[in-house]
Amino acid sequence: MSEQALSIGQLQSLPQVDAASASQPPVLPYGSRWSLFVSIVCTCILMTALGSILWFSITVPNLQRFEEPDRALDLMVSRMMEAQDGLNRSPEWQQWLTEWTMGNKDETYTQGIQWYRELVQTTDDPLSKLRLAILLGESGREAEALAEAKGWHEHNVSAGLYEQLIVGAYGSQPLDKLQELELQSVLAETVPS
Repeated sequence: MSEQALSIGQLQSLPQVDAASASQPPVLPYGSRWSLFVSIVCTCILMTALGSILWFSITVPNLQRFEEPDRALDLMVSRMMEAQDGLNRSPEWQQWLTEWTMGNKDETYTQGIQWYRELVQTTDDPLSKLRLAILLGESGREAEALAEAKGWHEHNVSAGLYEQLIVGAYGSQPLDKLQELELQSVLAETVPS
């Protein structure tokens, strides 16, 4: 075997260090005078970027950040509701963990209703009003959904149709088959899919 091979049971000798080399201060990794300047410039750029992001998030209203706020909200709320519905089929421990970290279905409905109320106040879109009333009805607040629909009576034709749909779905009087089919066909023609 070679002399450099490690022998079992024998300690390798440690290299000898001079007293003169041990007392020298260590060399700094970046001893350039430009290092401080570059660090200051990078810090200024980073602080400017973070400040502008913070300024835009404070000054620009939430709904103006999107090109189509009604479509974005519809997609987001529908995905939240689908996730909550899918959670019902998951194991008990996963349901508990999700409820503990993200909230339960009632909190999801409350958040969606709050977002739709803000959208309706800003845009006054009849389709957003319909979705708000549907969320109210599906969350168990049928009286609020019906009251919301009664407020649409003075608006255009689609608002009157939407009112009939909400009253038919959440009202106390059931619809007969002919009315139900008529409302479904008009809804299919009116509401975008």
